[in-house]
Amino acid sequence: MEDLLKNMTSIAIVGASPSRMRPSNRMVRYLTQNGFTVIPINPNYDEVEGIPCHSSIESVPADVMVDVFDVFRNPRYTADTVREIVLWAEKTGQRPAIWTQLGVSTQEAQSIAGNADLEYISNRCLMVEHSTMQVS
Repeated sequence: MEDLLKNMTSIAIVGASPSRMRPSNRMVRYLTQNGFTVIPINPNYDEVEGIPCHSSIESVPADVMVDVFDVFRNPRYTADTVREIVLWAEKTGQRPAIWTQLGVSTQEAQSIAGNADLEYISNRCLMVEHSTMQVS
């Protein structure tokens, strides 16, 4: 995980929200303020924090590099979300890590990622982990 945190430059936020009250919005702001490329994904919005929002994982173009898909979804959707990420990875040839925020991970989702040989980080906050690493 430490190598991922040190080397990542682009993060897709699945479930990004324009509401400043939502944790996913705080993540978008944190990442952009720290120089990362952020790719918001949510079918309900055209943009998040001024960044154009993709309607689905599938709609992220193959030439857009994604190091991490950070999942902010209800856990009942996590396995399907991971399946979509796996399909996108196969289509694009990219090998993104899958990061599930606190309370989002499921065993099924972890198995799907493992079977696709994609790194899977379970029930951790990317912002907390990154900011802690910055201090260390």
